Amino acid sequence: MVKVILAGGLLLALAVGIAYQGFSLWWSPAPLPERQTAAFATWMLGHVLLAYALRTKSAPLFRRGFFSNGVLNLWAPGAIVVTLLAVYPSPL
Repeated sequence: MVKVILAGGLLLALAVGIAYQGFSLWWSPAPLPERQTAAFATWMLGHVLLAYALRTKSAPLFRRGFFSNGVLNLWAPGAIVVTLLAVYPSPL
């Protein structure tokens, strides 16, 4: 399980790095705040996906059922909504 957690963390770090650097490489050069926002949103979404992927070590996700954990099913949309609230409304 430790290897899986480390691999997930490395993949998350890679995704955040790509979001941070790639935002200005693939599109027009982006200012620092936009790059930081892209990295933050990727980091938050990555944690939601990691929570689903790493919630059990005994059985694969498709065997356990994607929506079998009620608390996680409440937390994940809440985390996504908070991320959207932090990213899109200007006052926040």
